[in-house]
Amino acid sequence: MQKRLTSSRDELISSGVQLALELRTRSIAVDDLLERCNLPRDVFYFHFNGIDELFDFAVVSSGDEVAELIEGREGFGGPAAIVLIDIWLAVLFGTAGQRPIVIDGIRGVQWSTTRNAYGQLVVGSHRLLLRAMREGDVFCAGDAYSVALRLARMLLTPRIHTSDRPVPDATALARAIELTARDIGIQVGRQYLRHYLVHRLQLLMRREQWRTILLDGDPPKTV
Repeated sequence: MQKRLTSSRDELISSGVQLALELRTRSIAVDDLLERCNLPRDVFYFHFNGIDELFDFAVVSSGDEVAELIEGREGFGGPAAIVLIDIWLAVLFGTAGQRPIVIDGIRGVQWSTTRNAYGQLVVGSHRLLLRAMREGDVFCAGDAYSVALRLARMLLTPRIHTSDRPVPDATALARAIELTARDIGIQVGRQYLRHYLVHRLQLLMRREQWRTILLDGDPPKTV
């Protein structure tokens, strides 16, 4: 029973977010959402008092899932730089369940969830950067904490990706990675890291869907 209730709640949230993206507004009628989900009205009101509460829940649960993802991947074995890349890519492309990371732009990007996903990304990146530097895989032009801050802001900047965007070739991806790394003050010490990152990006972008999204009255243009 509990599993069925959780499933209906997740379906409502997922459909509500998708509808908000399509209509470019979070002001959605409950009836429109229920028609899309094919769920009765009492199911909606069992979970939420209204549409605003649904989106509030989406923002908090999304941030919590990001925090869990960072915690889980930090426990991976292997070089710190590889773990760092996997954490960044996971945040950049969305959660492990291929669901979007939702940011509420009306109140600003505060990431004040119970798990503090933004703070966890900064701390996790800083810790892994220091270990990767000791292992000789990466070097920071400035102090590692400032680099971690810049990374967190970059990864959690709201954006919309579309599934029909072509995948860049490996050369273009490598160049983009090189420029981005230079901008945030990171130098790669070993070539295999760049090849690994390009390979991971290509795998992710082939099944690219909606990822990090901003829900407010004036969302960013579709890329």
